[in-house]
Amino acid sequence: MAQEAKTTLGKGERLFGTDGVRGEAGLYPLDPETVESIGYILGQVLIRDRAIHNPVLIIGWDGRESGPGIVASLDAGFRRSGGTVMFAGLIPTPGIAFLTRVRGAAAGISVSASHNPYQDNGIKIFSSTGEKLPAAEELEIEERLIAGGDRRSGGFPKAPHPPEADPALVESYLKFLSESDGNPDLRGLKILVDAANGAASEIAPRLFETLGAQVIVDAAAPNGRNINDGVGALHPGRLSSRVMEVGADLGIALDGDADRLVMVDATGGIWDGDDLLYLCADALLREGKLSPKLVVATVMSNFALESSLAAIGVELDRTPVGDKWVWAEMVRRNAQIGGEQSGHLIFRPLATTGDGLLAAMRVADIVVASKRPMAELRVLRKLPQLMKNVRVGRRVSFDQVPQVAEEIAAAERRLAGRGRVLVRYSGTEPLIRVMAEGANVAEVEEIVDLIVHSIENTLSNGKSAAWN
Repeated sequence: MAQEAKTTLGKGERLFGTDGVRGEAGLYPLDPETVESIGYILGQVLIRDRAIHNPVLIIGWDGRESGPGIVASLDAGFRRSGGTVMFAGLIPTPGIAFLTRVRGAAAGISVSASHNPYQDNGIKIFSSTGEKLPAAEELEIEERLIAGGDRRSGGFPKAPHPPEADPALVESYLKFLSESDGNPDLRGLKILVDAANGAASEIAPRLFETLGAQVIVDAAAPNGRNINDGVGALHPGRLSSRVMEVGADLGIALDGDADRLVMVDATGGIWDGDDLLYLCADALLREGKLSPKLVVATVMSNFALESSLAAIGVELDRTPVGDKWVWAEMVRRNAQIGGEQSGHLIFRPLATTGDGLLAAMRVADIVVASKRPMAELRVLRKLPQLMKNVRVGRRVSFDQVPQVAEEIAAAERRLAGRGRVLVRYSGTEPLIRVMAEGANVAEVEEIVDLIVHSIENTLSNGKSAAWN
C-alpha cells in the first residue's frame, strides 16, 4: 500500500539504477504521472542545457502489456516539453541505441525491463551518441522529480495509444546488422532461435534467414505476459533440450530486450557470456583485429576467462557489474571487445551497448569459418564458484572492519594464482555478496564460510543465503 501511495523520491534514493529506471509497471516510479514527468523533464534538459531546438526522441518497446501505456506517457511528456517523438515499435534495446546515434536524435528510450518478468518494466535512456545517459543528466532528472514539478494526475489510458510506429526504423537496424560483419554467409547452418517472446521476436528470425541460415523459431510470439516466462537467456536448459531435439547446429537464446545472449552447441552444451567473449576475442586476435590485446569484463567473470586469455597473451580488465561500466572502460582503454558473464557482449566500433543479435551473428560466422562443430571450439574450463549473500544493517568500508579485511586478505593469499575472491555490497539490496572461485570445491566453501562468519560477527543483522 505504501508503495502505491508514493509519489516522489525520498532522501538518499535514486531513480536510476545500473540500467535505467526499473520497477513494477503502474507503481512508482513507473506510474503514469512519473513516467510523463520523466519524458517532460528529459525534453527540458535537452532544450535548456543542450540548447537543442525541437529535440527528437526515438522510442521502442519489448512487447510487455504495460509498454503501450508507458510509451504513450513518455510521448505526451516529451511533446509537452517541445520535442518530437519517433516510435520504432517492437525492437531490441541495442536497436534504439543504434538508431539514436545514426538518425541524429537527441535521445533514445527503450521501454523494457530486460530479463525481468512481465509485471515489471523499465525506461532505458540513451544519449545522442547511443551511450547510456550520462550520470549528470540522470541526476538532473532526479532532482527535478524530487522538486515535484511538472506532475500530471490520472492513470494510464484505458486504451493507450502510443505514436504510430515507423517500420523504416526497424528496417534500418536490420540492414545494419546484416551488413555489419562483412555480410556473413550462414548457408548450411541450422539455427534454433529462442527470442524470449520479447523485443527480437520479429527481427531475429528475419536476420538469420537473410544471412542464409535455416531458422527454427521458438518463443517468438509475445502476448504481453509471456516475455522471459521459462524461455530465453535466463532459461537456457530449455534451449539445450530443443537444439538436440531438432538437430540444430547451434541455438541462440536472447533475453526480453535482446541485449544479452546465451548460446547452445549441437551437443546441448550451454555457452555463457564468458565462453562467448573468449571465442570472439580469440577470433579477433587471429584476424589481427584485437588491438590492444585486451578484453574488458566485470568482476563476475569466471577466473577461467582471465587465465585462458592470459595464455594467448590477452589482458582481462575487470569493471563493476553493468554493461555501461564495461563500455566506459572500453572507451577509456580503446578496447575492441568487452562484456559480461550474463551475456552482454559489446563490439567496438559497431555498438555502444550489449547486442545479442550482433554477438550471435559474430559467433555463427566464427563457427562457419572454422568448419568445425561449435562444441569443438570450447576452451574455457570454468572453476567452481560459490556465492553467499549476507544481510547487513549498515554500509561500511571493509577496511574499517579489521576482522573482515583480514579474512578477505587471507583468502586472497590462499587462492593467489589458483582462483579469486570477491566481496562486495549489492547495489540494490542491503546485502554483502561473498564469492570465491577455485578448483577445490571444499576449499572454496571453507573460504566463503570464513568470510561470511566474520561479516556476521561484525556487520550482519540477518542470515546468509547461498546459491551456486
